[in-house]
Amino acid sequence: MPDATLYREAAACYERARHWTDAARCYRAAGMPLRAAALHERLGQFDAAAEDYGAAGEPETAGWLLVHRLDAPGPARDAVARASDGPRRDLVLARCDLAEGGPPALVLPALRRVRDDLADPGRVPYPHRDLEEWGLIVAELAQRFDQAALIFAAAVRGRRPGATGRWSRWADRVLGTPLVIAEG
Repeated sequence: MPDATLYREAAACYERARHWTDAARCYRAAGMPLRAAALHERLGQFDAAAEDYGAAGEPETAGWLLVHRLDAPGPARDAVARASDGPRRDLVLARCDLAEGGPPALVLPALRRVRDDLADPGRVPYPHRDLEEWGLIVAELAQRFDQAALIFAAAVRGRRPGATGRWSRWADRVLGTPLVIAEG
């Protein structure tokens, strides 16, 4: 039996026993970095999770964890340097700009691109919740609640499941008033 198979079986056993750190270690050794990343992230081990996401070909997720969870914009920029152009990469770079003290207006092009993708139901495969979630985080950190509302409106236009409920809960949490938004 090859080592990867043994590590995969060991990881599954560790997961059943709720030994998450050992499970993540075994998934990494089995060549399953996405499974390892998810466990590391769950454990709050964001540096290990970022490393695993990078190994899994998810540089945007690695970059997001580095800048948002570890306040490391330099390594986050390095992580997405080779990523393909897209709204998730733009959001990581916008989050880096905010972490480095850049003016909030720098995030507007990234948020516009997020809105464009969310508004088109064929453009972003659902569930791609991180696009909406990261966009909202960037908008809130920039104190651009108008942009957050526009992101939700785009998600509603794009018929993203549950978007109206998320918008109403966000408005209640952030603005102190729930919104009533017609479905469809």
